[in-house]
Amino acid sequence: MKPFRERNPILVGVISVAVLVTAMLFALSLNRLTFLRGVYTIKADFADAAGLTSDNEVRVAGIKVGKVDSVKLAPPIHGYSDRVRVTMEIKSGIKLGDVSEAEIKLKTLLGAKFVDITPNGTAPFIAAGGLIPLSRTHIPFEIYQVANESVATIGQINAKELNDALHELGTLFDDPHGNLGRALDGLARATDGIKDRDAQLQTLVQSGAQILQVLDSRSDELGQILDSGSKVLTALSANSDELQQFVTGTDALAKQVTSLLQDNRTNLDPALSDLHTALQVVAKDITPLEHALKVLGPDAKSFGSAFTQGHWGDIWLQTVLNVPIPPLLPAGGFPAPASAQAHEQLLRSILAEATK
Repeated sequence: MKPFRERNPILVGVISVAVLVTAMLFALSLNRLTFLRGVYTIKADFADAAGLTSDNEVRVAGIKVGKVDSVKLAPPIHGYSDRVRVTMEIKSGIKLGDVSEAEIKLKTLLGAKFVDITPNGTAPFIAAGGLIPLSRTHIPFEIYQVANESVATIGQINAKELNDALHELGTLFDDPHGNLGRALDGLARATDGIKDRDAQLQTLVQSGAQILQVLDSRSDELGQILDSGSKVLTALSANSDELQQFVTGTDALAKQVTSLLQDNRTNLDPALSDLHTALQVVAKDITPLEHALKVLGPDAKSFGSAFTQGHWGDIWLQTVLNVPIPPLLPAGGFPAPASAQAHEQLLRSILAEATK
């Protein structure tokens, strides 16, 4: 490595000058690097500058939290500028809600101003570079403006009507029972409640707007639903008599079933209890029963085939049960009786012999 004295003095001088210039520029622009000073910038649009200048204070709840960085005309809208954009530096630890308001207020009688921010709303908070719109900013009245407005307003007052109004107001305050005071106190409480719920009201309005947008996008579907509902109601109206008869019949049936259940309650309870016991037994032995049915099915089918085909059934009934039956046809059935009475008599005789 070459010693410092043996290096090119021109190159060393150029590098040294570049380093010094860079350090000087960094030192001069240090004040513009807000993240190094622990602040962030937000903007607010006002209808008028109202005498506000840079370096004026920015306060929240009466405490200084920053300063005004610049006061300029806002970018033009529709070709012209009608508002003032104020850029403010706020300490990093101060969080401002999404519906915060800003107002230019009088600091001293000599005309010094400051910006008072009311941190309404909740998260998401106003981020660095965020904007408080014109609808949530306010400017103060100057003394000459107040005087001019007062003179113009007083000049339009009707003296006779004012006198009559004051007379009526005097009679209104003649309230020995204190009803007016209680009414005003209730009104003040209601106003405070509405003010405390400003954020919730804003959320409610925004949600209502979203609901209206969804309903507007679904207007065709809603129209079809309403048309279908109208058709259903028309059909129900046309069949009102049948529906009335159906409801009446259902009510009568329910009464009859209720009466039947009440009359046979003493018999139904033991029967249901026995059925419950039987179902419990079947539930416990359901696996063997399923197996038995699987085995019995083919055997029963074979026995039925042997019994109904040929003379096996005839021989079994005559020899085992000693039941006199007519001869079976070759197809395995009985000869058709001459009449229904004969058929019934034949069945009765077979059952009587089988139950002996």
